[in-house]
Amino acid sequence: MQYPDAFNYIEQLQLVIVAIGVAKILVGLSWLLENRNVCGTYWVHTLGAVLVGLLQLQYAWTSFFDYSVVRWSFGDFLLECSTPMIYLFVSNLLFPDSLPERCNLTKTYRTHIPLIAGLAIASQVANSILDFRFHPGEAHHVLQHVIRGAVIVVLCGFFLPFPRFKRIHEIVIVLLIVAFIIFCLFLTPSIQVHP
Repeated sequence: MQYPDAFNYIEQLQLVIVAIGVAKILVGLSWLLENRNVCGTYWVHTLGAVLVGLLQLQYAWTSFFDYSVVRWSFGDFLLECSTPMIYLFVSNLLFPDSLPERCNLTKTYRTHIPLIAGLAIASQVANSILDFRFHPGEAHHVLQHVIRGAVIVVLCGFFLPFPRFKRIHEIVIVLLIVAFIIFCLFLTPSIQVHP
């Protein structure tokens, strides 16, 4: 009997979760485009949804580098799946299934942003634990954790009451996008394919 490769098995399960989350964001954004005249939109909500979709894709990309992990426990698997599951929950909070015909995404944003911020902080902590657990000697390790720590501090801005601190929320989303760009350009490794 031939056993499946553990990494590919675990990777496939994670990628299913990522695919569901990305699909949720894409369906939500397309719904938003189709209903932009009847739906109250908020640009921070829309950019946040795009960012969550990109974060899920970036997670799928970087999870490839876990191929070097030779031993997996169920706890490791749950930890590895925590970030894609968090992103899936956030995708559902950004675009609930029960959006009415005439909805107001500004209100959806105001209702869910503290929970979204808490989940985003949890994903940053989980990603750091994964790096310490699986990739302790990784180049740029310290810089990754500095950026994640800064992101956690910035995410705390989402706990300020909306709309009273609307400008803070707008600054936070811009800073998160800048952090994502820096992380992708300088700290996300490329995949080498050998023929």
